[in-house]
Amino acid sequence: RGYTLPDSLLSQPDPLPNLHGSFSLMVNYHAISEFISRSSGIVCQVPHYQDNIQVLTYLLGQIPQEARETRLAFVNSVLTGGPDDFHALKSVVEKQYARMSLPEMLSFLRISGWDASIFADCLPHFRERALQADPIWYGDVVVALQNIRQRYLSFHKPDDLIAQIQQLLDEIG
Repeated sequence: RGYTLPDSLLSQPDPLPNLHGSFSLMVNYHAISEFISRSSGIVCQVPHYQDNIQVLTYLLGQIPQEARETRLAFVNSVLTGGPDDFHALKSVVEKQYARMSLPEMLSFLRISGWDASIFADCLPHFRERALQADPIWYGDVVVALQNIRQRYLSFHKPDDLIAQIQQLLDEIG
């Protein structure tokens, strides 16, 4: 977390530590960007304010072809809908899981990159919709569950998400 735009640095309160097992302070990405630019480097950043997740790309050293490929990748991955945009969307969508249809949940899971944390949060509703769904949807449900399981990395022990995925796969046949 930090600040990328000079206007966001104005009228800031004194920094306070954020205690969550470590000590965190906001980063002045604007200052880092100025340093990179003055060092003949390249800074890729979005022109709009990022509310939660600051995403910038810094390039130093020999930069072939003026970093055209890197700049294009930044535009495609961040400028046209990046992590901060997804986080904003997720904070709205996650409040709607109980109202979402199976196709809507599948769409959101695809857009999330088959994020297991998102799946775990919507699992009770997803399970209910999947078990009530027309069998025409089973193929898409299976693909979703397989993709989530394949990309899943457990950080918490014990964790039964894989078992829940397998149980749902068994139930829909």
